[in-house]
Amino acid sequence: MPDRLPLWLAAADPAGAGLGDAALVATATADATGLVEVGEDGTVRWTDEAYRLHGRPRWRRVRTIDDVAHGLSAADAGRVTAAYLNLVGSGDVDLLYTVTGETGQPLDVLLSGAWPGFAMVTRAAYLPATAPAESPEVEVDDLEPGAVDAVEAVEPEA
Repeated sequence: MPDRLPLWLAAADPAGAGLGDAALVATATADATGLVEVGEDGTVRWTDEAYRLHGRPRWRRVRTIDDVAHGLSAADAGRVTAAYLNLVGSGDVDLLYTVTGETGQPLDVLLSGAWPGFAMVTRAAYLPATAPAESPEVEVDDLEPGAVDAVEAVEPEA
């Protein structure tokens, strides 16, 4: 997993890193990344950024794996619960799911395990299905004589 983690997280020592590490949490928040801890007893802790990414107010606490299912479809709830359970013994988790935030807006979230019991959550970023068409490069020498004179300056409207 460390090969796909952001450098700031890959450099962290799993033995000492966690939600109690204020510098790690601040770095994650600055990177728009939430952090998640899952205990062997099924307890769950999220950073404030994880709450924000899920569109969930901080007062709607996540304390157990069952709490994570709030705002998820039935199909996603099962997948997310299984991923959180898998985090207990393994950091090998990558799951994209959609959660409905408090405002009713669907939010695509990516859960990525870092090491056993610890993961990061980010908003999913989508790449276009096809690359944008490249505009052809035009060399100045390729322009017809007088072509520059045909360009009209347009003033922006106020």
